[in-house]
Amino acid sequence: MTGDAPDQKTLGDIATNYVSQLASFLEKYDLLPGEFRKSLDPPVGWGENLVRNKDRTLPDVDLMHWLDVWPHVGAREVEKPPKIASWNLSRNADHQLPATIIMVATELFELGSEIAQFTAGLTVPMLVEATGAGIFKVTIRSMTAEYPSDPQQSWSTVSEITELSDPAIRQDLLSAMIGDLTTYESDINKQIGASASVLPGSVSFEQFFVVSKVNADFAKEPMVIEAMFKGLGEIERFPNPLSYQIVSQIELTLVNPAPDFKFSMKVLGTQTCELITHVNAGEARVLTQSPPASDLPADSAKPDAAFDWTLRRPTRPDDMLDRFRETIKLSVGDTKTLKDTGFVVQRCPVFVPQDKEDLGNPDPTKVLHLPAHREIAPRRNEFSALSAYYNCSDFFEMLSAYGIDPDEFVARAETDIQIFYRYGIAPGPGKDGRTINAQVAFDCSATDATRPVIRMNLALAELSRWDRPKNSSGKRTWAQPLGIAADRRWMLHEFGHYLLAARLGKLEFDFAHSAGDAMAAIICDPNSRLADQRNGVAESFRGITYPFVFSTRRHDRSPTLGWAWYGELNRSVIQSPPVGCEELKGYLTEQILSTSLFRLYRAVGGDSMDGDVPDVYLRERASFLTIFLLMEAIHGFGQSPSKAEMLELGMEQAGNLQGGVLDMVPQPMLANAMQKPDQWKGGLTHKVVRWAFETQGMFVDDVEVTRNGMGNAPDVDVYIQDRRPQSEMVNGSSFAYGYGSYCPVSLDWGDAPLWQTPFEITIGNRGSKNAALCHMRKWFGFVFNANEDWGLTSNIIWWPHALNENVADIAAGERRTFTAENANAENEAIAAIRALADEQAPTLATVHGFVLYELTCPNDRANTDPLQDLPVAVDLSVADLPKTPRALTDLVANDNNLGLKQVF
Repeated sequence: MTGDAPDQKTLGDIATNYVSQLASFLEKYDLLPGEFRKSLDPPVGWGENLVRNKDRTLPDVDLMHWLDVWPHVGAREVEKPPKIASWNLSRNADHQLPATIIMVATELFELGSEIAQFTAGLTVPMLVEATGAGIFKVTIRSMTAEYPSDPQQSWSTVSEITELSDPAIRQDLLSAMIGDLTTYESDINKQIGASASVLPGSVSFEQFFVVSKVNADFAKEPMVIEAMFKGLGEIERFPNPLSYQIVSQIELTLVNPAPDFKFSMKVLGTQTCELITHVNAGEARVLTQSPPASDLPADSAKPDAAFDWTLRRPTRPDDMLDRFRETIKLSVGDTKTLKDTGFVVQRCPVFVPQDKEDLGNPDPTKVLHLPAHREIAPRRNEFSALSAYYNCSDFFEMLSAYGIDPDEFVARAETDIQIFYRYGIAPGPGKDGRTINAQVAFDCSATDATRPVIRMNLALAELSRWDRPKNSSGKRTWAQPLGIAADRRWMLHEFGHYLLAARLGKLEFDFAHSAGDAMAAIICDPNSRLADQRNGVAESFRGITYPFVFSTRRHDRSPTLGWAWYGELNRSVIQSPPVGCEELKGYLTEQILSTSLFRLYRAVGGDSMDGDVPDVYLRERASFLTIFLLMEAIHGFGQSPSKAEMLELGMEQAGNLQGGVLDMVPQPMLANAMQKPDQWKGGLTHKVVRWAFETQGMFVDDVEVTRNGMGNAPDVDVYIQDRRPQSEMVNGSSFAYGYGSYCPVSLDWGDAPLWQTPFEITIGNRGSKNAALCHMRKWFGFVFNANEDWGLTSNIIWWPHALNENVADIAAGERRTFTAENANAENEAIAAIRALADEQAPTLATVHGFVLYELTCPNDRANTDPLQDLPVAVDLSVADLPKTPRALTDLVANDNNLGLKQVF
């Protein structure tokens, strides 16, 4: 592809062609079942306008069109991101190629305005790579579409049906319709403010849909629109006024015809929902891991004592909780201002008497004093502030490691989240702060001079035990509690809401409460004592999402018991999609999502062992990778996803369209000078992502039928059988995966690794359709000391010649022994690498010789198949093959089309 630049016009043309050709292809070959065929029929006016805009110098800004790419490729400095755009997710300097670019099509209501349709439109993710002067390569693998829900109709549809072909007239009419809605002191905003009990001056218009019948006389008859706003409550609530999402149905009557259109407006009805979420010398000591999950002993004098959960509860006294804290360095001096990139920890004078002493200071940021030889006990307000800072800092450092800059990520709010480390939870009985709870909320400005502010309100970890410390004169002071900020997992849950609020302007997914439970479970698991089943830790402990500030929520739910995407416990969400302000889903679907994502984490290395103990580094890199895929999916959404399938697809494409390599997490047990390079290539994870959601009941024949169990495999899913078990225990019951799965196992190079094949090669097809035109390729290699440094430093030596042969069709569900046509050539190649290994082997080295098998076919290509065109594709040269044992493990373990057999 050539063009002046990879910009809105060039990439928009490509996206339009892709959408058009995809629809034609699927329709021609009848590849979609009836239930999904309607997805090929976009609303009237959408496709037509994309094609028209393709041929115009300037698109009609009020109709469906591709949005500008932001940041522009090559941009050195950028302003605050627009609320919605085609997103450039480059992790390179100056936002250069290669880059994942998410082309987003929607409607803007005014040129230069940020008023747009945020919930309807098209999204086409693409990988854009420079290949030469003025030439770049674009790879597209999928798209998503969010259509308005009946009876909602977008402006493009109205324009097409009513034949408003003159852009000037159409824009004048549209401007007249929404003019008063965007004027803060207008009569209609006063009506909305009164009906919603919000301050009229705070009503901020976001988007609208026409809901009345549309015909040629559209503007001559009264019409009804459904408009969405945000606003600040007018009721003085303690501890602070609430902000609201507002959905109003408004009747518009044309009172002045062209050219000076004017409408009278009347509010017919209003719904509101609170913009909050609920969930039941410079050194300091913090809880880096919640006490039940800490690997520190409850009694240092008895490090081998059996695990005792009762000693690790939040009700334990401070001296007991202190045993699970670790010392961190916060600042060079003895004071620390608690703010950093992306967040500010605020003083809380209403709830913390000590903070009143700083009321004269115009800066509301909390400052900690950390002189030498002074420790802050767990039951101190200062410890809550310290814990909030530590957990926020840890989260935003993780974003930085992914190349995500809050200044560019936060599109729908002010950049910095405001953290209130001791606060009340409103509405409800927790307004006085004496509640075990936390929430993320929007603060909508009373003047709408700025975007909403995201805030996190943190209450308490437990209520029964408070401490009254003595002051310098020995007198007891105010009683102080243990704050919920001390629990890293609950903080991570709240950050799950922050990600949605910052990027999409919503606090929850339409299909689940959030991904916060999954983040808490996956980020905290690698070094969790609950994941180490030795010395008194039950297998079931690992699945408890919140073991400290306890909740019954788990991330190991079995789909056979109803915890499936189309199962009994998710049926109410499926049958009642969000309408207006009906947003609260509860926590059942969140546990289905957290189980799906935790299984993905386990499959990509989260179950790895070093002998009989958990391999912390391999688990941390699996955690890092899984959260990266989740974050990149959210980062790339054009519109808020209405279905879980869109999140699943977003995570698949986050890996497939990854530009360049991802530097993995540092090895925690090594000094900086001893760190080993570890990079992850794109194109490795899409199959295991799909399997993780499939196993939790996604991908079914009929979404209207309740299905308590696994979903369907791809139509064709050929595999080379490895040693993985066919089933495992899931929360106390046996669950069968079958052959060819990605059942989580340790991804090490010990004796007979389960991710490798047995000596006899068996092939099969998990799918429901015949696999035709199958082909097998084989490569031969050896390596010394494959387990050394997690397989990061040993170099694989590949024999320069590959073997190829055709494979007979594999029927649906078939499983058979593979017999090589060129067995003699295979044996000769093995003999050749054995001789070479014997010749080069260092003294006392452990040698592994192996054959890498690739089984591929047109309907299920291996990731290494050149026609798959993924970053890990292997063409004619062995130079494309992995260089280290770790890279080889990543390749084979995440693609059941590949098999690795050790031959010596």
